[in-house]
Amino acid sequence: MKLKVRTITPLFIGKGNDESIIKYNWYIDENNKKVEIMKKDLLSILVEKGFDSDQIRSILYKEENELRNLKEIEEESNEKIRQIIKENKILLDAYIYGRKKDYKKMDINNFINFEDEDVFRYYVPGSSLKGVLRTYAVFKILLDKEKSLIENLANYLCSLLPRERRFKKTIQIKDVIKKLKTYNNKN
Repeated sequence: MKLKVRTITPLFIGKGNDESIIKYNWYIDENNKKVEIMKKDLLSILVEKGFDSDQIRSILYKEENELRNLKEIEEESNEKIRQIIKENKILLDAYIYGRKKDYKKMDINNFINFEDEDVFRYYVPGSSLKGVLRTYAVFKILLDKEKSLIENLANYLCSLLPRERRFKKTIQIKDVIKKLKTYNNKN
């Protein structure tokens, strides 16, 4: 059996993990504490302290080393920045304390990354969506085999309810069955 599913809202396929959209870097302040800060913010702090922005940019982003390993360049620039922070006794804690909370709000869900884009793999996200599809598939099979089976099932479920709620639920279930039948006849 093949099902053709048409989404009526945007569908996000994710891993279930959150990832910050802000890339942090760790730097050591004068008290030898690790501090998490964005490079952009660090650049503005150093410029405020009187450092030449071109000099800082050349430390952060080395154009002349394009052919070298990116991780190696990153480690080297981080080490130079640590030295600048220690030598000039720049305290980053005061700046980061209020800002760190704002950045945490900027988490996004991870997308599913398929290793090999040539190979298509089916992926249905979320248990609730799988449940809806499974229920629809069972309903479709039952409806195709014997239409009265659904009505018999609805009547049986109503008989399990307490007497005072039975009448109300019977009406609700039968209304749903009518809508389903109408929908099925249109398709």
